[in-house]
Amino acid sequence: MTFSGSPLRQRALRVALDVRMPRSQWGGVQQLAQGLAQGMSGLSGDDEYLFLGYPDAVSWLDPLLAGRARRVEVPPAHGRSGRRRLYDALVARSPSVASAAGRIAGSLGRSVLSIPNSDGLLESLGVDVVHFVTPQAYRTGVPSLYQPLDLLHVHVPEQFSTLHRHYRETAYRTFCEQAVVVASMTSWGREDLANHFGIDLNRIAVVPLPPVNASPETGAEQHTGRLTERYLLYPAQTWPHKNHLGLLEALAILRDRNLEVRIVFTGRKTEHFRAIARRVEELRLEGRVAFLGYVDDTELRELYRRATGLVFPSRFEGWGLPIVEAFASGIPVACSDISVLREVAGDAVAYFDPADGTSMADAIARIWTDDGLCEALRRAGHERVRHLTWDRAARTYRALYRRIAGVELTDEARWLLQPPTLIA
Repeated sequence: MTFSGSPLRQRALRVALDVRMPRSQWGGVQQLAQGLAQGMSGLSGDDEYLFLGYPDAVSWLDPLLAGRARRVEVPPAHGRSGRRRLYDALVARSPSVASAAGRIAGSLGRSVLSIPNSDGLLESLGVDVVHFVTPQAYRTGVPSLYQPLDLLHVHVPEQFSTLHRHYRETAYRTFCEQAVVVASMTSWGREDLANHFGIDLNRIAVVPLPPVNASPETGAEQHTGRLTERYLLYPAQTWPHKNHLGLLEALAILRDRNLEVRIVFTGRKTEHFRAIARRVEELRLEGRVAFLGYVDDTELRELYRRATGLVFPSRFEGWGLPIVEAFASGIPVACSDISVLREVAGDAVAYFDPADGTSMADAIARIWTDDGLCEALRRAGHERVRHLTWDRAARTYRALYRRIAGVELTDEARWLLQPPTLIA
């Protein structure tokens, strides 16, 4: 990782991490914010880390913040206009809001969805660097790190309206060009961003996302107390690319083979859930599936702990956080054979073709019935994430913040910014 410019002598930095988001609607983005709060709170030194969020949306970070990391509430007057809420929801990939935006765009013009400028709060805090933790960002003169997460609108365009695709394309390109550093979670994602937006690879850092729900806790009985049978876990919001429908087809194949597999689904139910529920009825799978919706962190940890394994049939990912969480929780994984997940999971999972129900059913059957395979996968998964910690991720981000601010780097920081080995 190289940048131009002459470094200044080391000094304490004030860093803003902008985490303005609605709670329970962001999946992995929310977990990224949680991990950063935990990681930055554990760092020594005099740097300050200010987590900017709406008062009604990120109070859940408070138990994780300590030391030089603290939350700064964004007043309702800052960025909460109807126009800003529409912008936030569009970038958040809300189908209903995107559809409404498409209907009104003709009468109000595209300016209603124009990319916002800073509301002034960031500049008033006197920060040296801002880390846009979510794809929501704005124009600012403060040196920035931008984290677009993935280019889903490019690879799965049918999931977006024309207006929504146009907006994501314009916003992501604008903020990538504005940023001193763009962050990706995989080398595959780094190449994808570079190729699509024409970004110099030297400006894109790879920082893998460590597991967030890696420390099982007991006492989450709201739903888990009713789960007395064996089950596989699939935690994902019900977006079409998450391929719940394909997984249901595989489950029906297993049923027809007289293999009784049960799957527990978690994650916010989007508008696509109606199609999923219809397919459950059509395939007569009511007794083999449970859709719990959004569950809190404690309950999710318990679900991982009690699961026989994880199945992950997604057709596109920027990372694949449930896989590394399953590794850390000590359960075997069957997942889609796509490039980004090959990078994340290596040889520690049973792969399947996400477009082939029989292939998926075969892999699920293996982690359901083959104890020897499951034990081998558990060992391989544990080794895969042994060094993937939030302490290391936080130190890597700190090194990036210092490099962006142009201050002198420590030997450790220079080592952390070398071209990455994803999980080593």
